[in-house]
Amino acid sequence: MPSTFAHSNHFSSNAIESVLRLQKFAARQFPKAAKEMTETVRLMRSAEKFNLPDDGVLLDLKSYRPEFEPMLRLPYPLVSLEFAVRTPPEEGSLPSTKRIVLAWMQGADTTFKMQDAPERTIYFTQVWFDDEQGEWEPSPVVWGFNPTELDITDGNFAVTGFHHFPCHPEPYERFDDRSLSHDLQSAATPLFEFCLTVNCDNIETEPLVPPEKLSAKRKKNGREPFYTYHVLRIPAAQSGEATQEGSSIGDRNSPRAHWRRGHLRRLSTGKVVWVRHTIVGSAELGRVEKSYLLEKQ
Repeated sequence: MPSTFAHSNHFSSNAIESVLRLQKFAARQFPKAAKEMTETVRLMRSAEKFNLPDDGVLLDLKSYRPEFEPMLRLPYPLVSLEFAVRTPPEEGSLPSTKRIVLAWMQGADTTFKMQDAPERTIYFTQVWFDDEQGEWEPSPVVWGFNPTELDITDGNFAVTGFHHFPCHPEPYERFDDRSLSHDLQSAATPLFEFCLTVNCDNIETEPLVPPEKLSAKRKKNGREPFYTYHVLRIPAAQSGEATQEGSSIGDRNSPRAHWRRGHLRRLSTGKVVWVRHTIVGSAELGRVEKSYLLEKQ
């Protein structure tokens, strides 16, 4: 359970510096994209930043229900979702172990939006880390959708009503259908799971503030400052207890204690709450650190 800033993912500062370097070198070959990177950097600096678990995974997609549609909203007009990527890349894709998903509402202060779009429209784009180059790359695509147009059925996640437009024009022209599909899926799923989780009645957030000395040192050296992050405060398990040492889960004997993926539950009162069934594994063997806080029972 991360309790200090040092234990969290705080990618934005280094990502902003990387995108600014890219902007400088891209100015001659991609002048339109370089110009628009100024807006991308401004969004990254201004966003309320959230630290998410690995791969941005919070929920089981099969837990979605049509009645959860009102929960597809952002807690702030502009948010940044940061998480480490543990899933191996698809064949032919560049390896990337870090990702930032930027998302904003129609009313946010930005030029990256569609005219006359519904007030509930949500936009998103992503900035991903190129492991081979050791630099951050902004996606050339902005996606937008109206939550009321989503088709969510039990056991399936069929989405209609997506719109996309370029935020960095020249690279966007080189995007084919496969690239567009991959870009959409890699950013949309963590965003949907975040919205549904953060808007549950029993979920709270807690700020994670960078140490003053560390921030002052970066400022003195002309570096991008570190930012305050939000972490999700997850309720204690509703049922079940940690298994005893010597038990087995699947083909692994006595794994470290960790939380199984949660789901949404609609109560008889009409409230929607986030439920995490149980802790599995042996507490004696240690805990698997996650990018959220777990309340004690």
